[in-house]
Amino acid sequence: IDNDLIESDKIIKNIMFWDDVSGEEDPGFIVNCNYFNTKVTQYDTIQIPVMIYHPSNINGTAHIDFKVDGNQKASREECKNGEWYTFSYTPDKSGLVLLQFFCGTGETSIILDVEALALDI
Repeated sequence: IDNDLIESDKIIKNIMFWDDVSGEEDPGFIVNCNYFNTKVTQYDTIQIPVMIYHPSNINGTAHIDFKVDGNQKASREECKNGEWYTFSYTPDKSGLVLLQFFCGTGETSIILDVEALALDI
């Protein structure tokens, strides 16, 4: 408008898909993470929603492993296929942090840029 760029609110969605024409009979678990904020402040707790899906195991359950920089942080048992589960994380160091979620052979990752808390403790 009048040579000014105007943007509306943005909607960001994660899409899970499986290519059933690739010849794979069993794709394994798909891990979906619906967290898009990659900048956080040290010691701020964030909530990360995670969903698992297995096309040939609709009514089954599985467990999700949550790792931070390769170290086991938490796990959740008896997760139902297609339901969201929330994992909490509070970064205690600044810099880049790798968060990973695993279920069977499926995985997804987030790289957080953790800004140091502006306090000397």
